Amino acid sequence: MIDDNGFAMFFAEVDFVPAPRVANNEPPPGDNYLERETYAWIPYSAIEGYLQEEIDHERKYPIDRRYLSGGSRTHWFWTVWLGNMRKAAQSDAIPWVH
Repeated sequence: MIDDNGFAMFFAEVDFVPAPRVANNEPPPGDNYLERETYAWIPYSAIEGYLQEEIDHERKYPIDRRYLSGGSRTHWFWTVWLGNMRKAAQSDAIPWVH
């Protein structure tokens, strides 16, 4: 687990599940599951380059639009998330990157 700025990230390797299958199920009760909107499956290789340097929270880091669905509200990565991903990569906490 990576925990930074009030944002916790856990890693688990799971079989691929199509985004509509996730989106069309009711979330369990609790605040942790309320942040559910448009999903995107983005390969690690699409963010790996951003993780090589310190994340600038004033900069916008674009998401390749081919990975986004039509309902996406933004095409930028959240910098707090990128920062946590960078910390995870530096500490070898990402299970599929070894």
